[in-house]
Amino acid sequence: MEFAITAYRSAGPIQFGMPRADVRRVLNESVSEFRKSEPSVALTDAFEWCHVYYKSSELCEAVEFFEPADPTFMGRKLIGRPFREVREFFQEIDDSIEVDESGFISFRYGIGVFVTLLSQEAPIDGVIVFEDGYYD
Repeated sequence: MEFAITAYRSAGPIQFGMPRADVRRVLNESVSEFRKSEPSVALTDAFEWCHVYYKSSELCEAVEFFEPADPTFMGRKLIGRPFREVREFFQEIDDSIEVDESGFISFRYGIGVFVTLLSQEAPIDGVIVFEDGYYD
């Protein structure tokens, strides 16, 4: 399923600020819930190809995608593409991406990418898309 990302607004039909019930309705897939980490107040929705994170108000604040989801940004596929290729694309449009041992985050566009083992040719395993202030 393709999810076109609009920075700080949406990923496909999922909009940031959307209530949990509406996210479940637009995705229309089986879902389970889990607590991502001990301090998490709201439960995370786990779908086959994404996790949806909520604020304590039960409004969507972030979505983390993995295969077989197909998140795209500016018409470019992200998951499965080589880390180097995706990093170079983002460095062209955001000169302040933050690279670490697991991938990088673009705060300009509200997108992070993850790899299992950081190397230039490692395929992107996951993509997180988030609302403004998610990492504050």
